[in-house]
Amino acid sequence: MSKFRHSSNSAVFVVLLVSTAFLASGSVMAGGSSPVHQMAEILHGLMHYPDSADKARLQQMLNNPKTSATEGTLARAILNVMHHANAQDIDKLQSLVANKSASNNEKMLAEIVLKLDHGPNKQDKARLQALMH
Repeated sequence: MSKFRHSSNSAVFVVLLVSTAFLASGSVMAGGSSPVHQMAEILHGLMHYPDSADKARLQQMLNNPKTSATEGTLARAILNVMHHANAQDIDKLQSLVANKSASNNEKMLAEIVLKLDHGPNKQDKARLQALMH
């Protein structure tokens, strides 16, 4: 009987361990799951520049090999925001807006970053809010 109890306890431990790992990975993916959704959240709350937590999220996107080139361009541009889009990012963002292979949501984010003036305007906040839901 003790052998069964030992294997039963081990099985419960393994199930708990796997469940915890699954929940932890879900929480990393939560908060928007897709990079576009996460960037919309960051831009929606942006005041002057990304805070340290947002910078960490953006850097994580840049370090992720699954992040597309377009997503990387957006993440880098948002990371570089200081009241306005960085001059070095403006051409890249304008190219992204003109890129036929970029999604409408990616183009929208690029347009919003290009227009930033210390933060998104009311119309852009509404667009970001719609993208977040």
